[in-house]
Amino acid sequence: MYRMFRSLRGGAFWSIFVTSLIFALLHGFNPEMLHYGIFGPLYYMLAALFLGIVAYHTNGLAAPIGIHFATNMFNTSIWGYGTSTLENMGLQNIVYRHTLDMPFALFGIFVIVISYGAFQFFKHKMNRS
Repeated sequence: MYRMFRSLRGGAFWSIFVTSLIFALLHGFNPEMLHYGIFGPLYYMLAALFLGIVAYHTNGLAAPIGIHFATNMFNTSIWGYGTSTLENMGLQNIVYRHTLDMPFALFGIFVIVISYGAFQFFKHKMNRS
């Protein structure tokens, strides 16, 4: 969809924004995500924007797919999804929580974005030397 929208007017930014918005609408408005109020759709919108930017900068889908896979594995194995179709309580025996904490998930996305940005910065700096 990104390439389809990019071939229209608007360029890369609008293409990433429109595809992220569609992703957020499809995933964020599921009944189990609406349980979190605005944090469900907002989580998916921010995650999709980040993955779209990563796809744009890497000119491929390998990095966004890897990040998406790692995030899903972390969410299902550590946090758990108690209210979703993938009922999994994660490490419930260590930290008792009935469901995913969406404000903490937004903080997790922020940490991932900062970490990825720092990695790319130092990688670029090392390649110039």
